[in-house]
Amino acid sequence: MENKANLFIQELLDRNIIQDITNKEKVINALNKDRKLYVGFDPSANSLHLGNFVIINILSLCIKYDIKFVIIIGGMTGQIGDPSGKKEERKLLDTNQVLKNIEGIKTQLQNLLPNAKIINNADFYKNKTIIDFLRDIGKYVNISYLLNKEIIKSRLETGISFTEFSYSLIQANDFYELHHNEDVDVEVGGSDQWGNITIGIDFINKKDMIPEAQSTLSGLTVKLLLKSDGTKFGKSEKGAIYLSEHLTSAYTMYQFLINQSDADALNLLNFLTNYSINEIQEIITIHQEKPFVRFAQKKLAQNLVSRIHSMQTFEKVKQLSEMIFKNDWNNLTLKDIEMIKNDFPIIKQDFNQGELIVDLLTKAKIFKSKNEAKTLINQGGISINGIKVNDVNLKLDKEFIKFNKYIFIKKGKQEIQIIEK
Repeated sequence: MENKANLFIQELLDRNIIQDITNKEKVINALNKDRKLYVGFDPSANSLHLGNFVIINILSLCIKYDIKFVIIIGGMTGQIGDPSGKKEERKLLDTNQVLKNIEGIKTQLQNLLPNAKIINNADFYKNKTIIDFLRDIGKYVNISYLLNKEIIKSRLETGISFTEFSYSLIQANDFYELHHNEDVDVEVGGSDQWGNITIGIDFINKKDMIPEAQSTLSGLTVKLLLKSDGTKFGKSEKGAIYLSEHLTSAYTMYQFLINQSDADALNLLNFLTNYSINEIQEIITIHQEKPFVRFAQKKLAQNLVSRIHSMQTFEKVKQLSEMIFKNDWNNLTLKDIEMIKNDFPIIKQDFNQGELIVDLLTKAKIFKSKNEAKTLINQGGISINGIKVNDVNLKLDKEFIKFNKYIFIKKGKQEIQIIEK
């Protein structure tokens, strides 16, 4: 593809993704000559999250433009912890946990990017001693140069250990190993990685004695994905939205995306989806005609849930969402309930057929008193499993209980709570 790198970089610019770039021309020249770019993921958890998906989406654009790339999983750096963007020392993970995290992340990356080359940076250090590290890496990195980098400077007041201080050197050496053994000339990272990337470029140029003007090395960082209120994207009230369904159900992910504000949804289409620029513009145009239909949010949820899980899973969670919106609980399977239940307040409470519903609602502390429960029932504001409760003397029957375990209470127009036996 002629000028493939130009088209790739231009698309990143059109999507407003790039934060900083060391030298645009060097990046384009390197990638047009089939030199590779690399990205890294540290195994700080056994699953990636939606915030990481910005980088994964960039790699999908690499595939679109035939840009070659390598992925590093930080088996070595993950045991130290990146000080970037952190106000205090990270808690160190034990080796077994790091290994489990590597396997989890590697599996996800292989599913999302089937033909990607994935390397564990721990392999670079198997045969290195501490003396090798100090002589081969530390010798070329000036302390005053490191102290002027924001990643280090921002931590000097609160304190930084030598362990975290050495992180940048290890990442710099990763770049060196990939440059010499994998034809890598470009490093791509999050906005907090600018210091690490430039340290790596400087390290390789010094070690290989290459004048800056002749160096082919370059890097770029990606903007931090923030919500319109300034908070970090990718976290719900209950925490991070993980790509693993064991940690975050597909239903939870769908709900998180479908409930994004208009401003955030339009931004996320650029950062996270593989729709073309023209397709995104068309989605925006349609959305703006009838914002209340939430067309942009629906297309965002469809793209991400289908890619991360499957189109079949997307159709399933969309159907579940529509059923719950209509207060239709009759056709939910036990598996459906297990998927959705963590999205609602769960009250652990024993119950028995034949007891008064008013007593149950009070016992479960859904209402402060029986009188309060009776008032809302008389106003038609309570339904159980989709069935309107109109009688304050109504007793709990099997039709109100799902799988002998769950009771779904809808209070008013929107508030849903689950009693679990």
